[in-house]
Amino acid sequence: PRIYFGTRTHKQVAQIVRELRKTAYHDVRMTILGSREFTCIHPAVSKSKNKNEGCSELIKGPGCSFKDRTKRLASQKTIKNLGLDSAWDLEDLVGVGKKHKACPYFLSRDIKSQSELVICPYNYLIDPLIRESMEISIKDQIVILDEAHNIEDSSREAASQSVHLDTLEKSIFEIDNMIELNLKLGDYLKLKRMVQSLIEFINQNSLHLQQKDFEQSSKIWTGFDIVAQMESMGLGPQDFTELQGALASVCEELDDLSKQRLNTDGKLPQSILTMFEQIFLVFKYLYSNNMKFVEDYRMSSSQTLRSLFPRPVVYPKKSEIVILKSLYIADRIPVVTYSLNFWCMSPAVAFSEFSNCKSVILSSGTLSPMSSFQSELGLLFPIQLEANHVIKDNQVWVGTLGQGPKGNTLHAVYRNLETFTFQDELGQLILTVCQTVPNGVLCFLPSYKVLDKLSQRWKMTGLWKCIRNKKVIVSEPRGGDKEEFEVLMKQFYHAVNNNSTDSDNTDGALFLAVCRGKVSEGLDFADNYARAVISVGIPYPNFKDLQVELKRKYNDEHREKKGLLSGGDWYEIQAFRALNQALGRCIRHRRDWGGLILVDDRFVKNGQKYCKGLSKWVRNKVRTFHDFQSGLSSLSSFVEYRIENHEKETK
Repeated sequence: PRIYFGTRTHKQVAQIVRELRKTAYHDVRMTILGSREFTCIHPAVSKSKNKNEGCSELIKGPGCSFKDRTKRLASQKTIKNLGLDSAWDLEDLVGVGKKHKACPYFLSRDIKSQSELVICPYNYLIDPLIRESMEISIKDQIVILDEAHNIEDSSREAASQSVHLDTLEKSIFEIDNMIELNLKLGDYLKLKRMVQSLIEFINQNSLHLQQKDFEQSSKIWTGFDIVAQMESMGLGPQDFTELQGALASVCEELDDLSKQRLNTDGKLPQSILTMFEQIFLVFKYLYSNNMKFVEDYRMSSSQTLRSLFPRPVVYPKKSEIVILKSLYIADRIPVVTYSLNFWCMSPAVAFSEFSNCKSVILSSGTLSPMSSFQSELGLLFPIQLEANHVIKDNQVWVGTLGQGPKGNTLHAVYRNLETFTFQDELGQLILTVCQTVPNGVLCFLPSYKVLDKLSQRWKMTGLWKCIRNKKVIVSEPRGGDKEEFEVLMKQFYHAVNNNSTDSDNTDGALFLAVCRGKVSEGLDFADNYARAVISVGIPYPNFKDLQVELKRKYNDEHREKKGLLSGGDWYEIQAFRALNQALGRCIRHRRDWGGLILVDDRFVKNGQKYCKGLSKWVRNKVRTFHDFQSGLSSLSSFVEYRIENHEKETK
């Protein structure tokens, strides 16, 4: 069997390859499946914003000479002769591609059938649509999923889909273009009727939505009610079979003569075809196997109000990154969107296809608590291992603090996070830690809202300036702007790397981050980049979030029948997975060292309950401090000992 190794991000692929090179299997026949974002070398397409569309258009049109040249390189023997004879990374493949003017994206796919090991981001394995497009079959194969603490969420997302009203309206326009050309008239008319039914359904229900909060209103259907609604629109199980045939027909290539005659390739844009594929995937799950999964779905017709800011401007200053945004309410642009959402409540729906694998291995430094995996994924895991960390006890300090320097209680729940007393006390605690611990300090907060409030308060009171006198402050940005995030990361690394050369007495940097954000997931803060991690509170998912609310109810309803955790237990586990993931940014190899500071009086007053959710390597080392001073004194001694020890080892 072939081994598929799924990892969370493209960056983690490099770490896996680095470790593979150290083993006896370094010369294994392998490939790495990556997106065009990382592999395209075409001079024009590689610079475009949407490389997938650019590539498709090029291949459909004049063709791509880089793709044409891959065939002559597409064998394991050839690429080994070209220098890829030991475990290689995507960058190595791109280097070979550039040298021989051959496309690395298609080359990596072409050698898959000859490979014993295939490394890829794990949504390539979990998402059925990506799996199909990459021609991956997991039947009778060995699948290893690294960073598997996210596997439940990823599996639920893979079987869920949302379609927006404006996308549906755009698809009508595109279908009408095809109908005007008199192409496959019957098939396009069937698809048009389907889209019109969905638009009508969204518009009708937009008048009967229930207000959830200021930003969202919605109406929910469950299980067989969804099927009844679909049938009333002419989209029931029988209709679906016909629609599948229509979509397959319109996806077929026209012959060259017809393309020339019509001056078009006669196909809908890829974005519209993808929309149909996504909706059909949900119908397939709903209707197949005698509607086995129908009770695992919730359908929501929603109206969402979003306030869009103008694009942020980023420029670095010596002591912090300044992001200029228009913060006035008047400058925000309110946008109302309508959508129809099919939310899958059970990861077992998408993960059921893994039951055909020869072996499935889940690995992560933060899998615990492990009790939810079997019931949620619907697969038995008879072999379980919760291993010890590779470090010695004197390399990590773990302490729980329920008070700040002035003796005020730090109970990090929503109502307290809003108070100035809490905000000021927490600020003083962070300042003191920054004065005690050298180099990089990471501080994880429950949400972006809390991060914004704390930043505003500390700037107003002058505390921000006090911290900045000691460390450069970097704040995790809201949203997924890649460029902005990379600028911030460089700023943080630069501040830590240059702390001894700066003349203004700053010592490293403080990264204010958010649990479940980019910083907490998969980024490597080895050695001086994280000599301490401060976690504030317990990062429970947003209680009022509609999907969280529905998932909790679903687990309570199906607890006995499916052997699921209760909604409350599931909710608790989500919080501790996120917390463990954040704490895991510290201590990245066997010679690393650092301190973990858990700030919340729940850990102090009821440690037995709250500490049991922590990873084993943290749980076994927790020390409880009933006052701030004793905790600080202990942390300070640990830091002094480690610095002294490091200097001896260096000599």
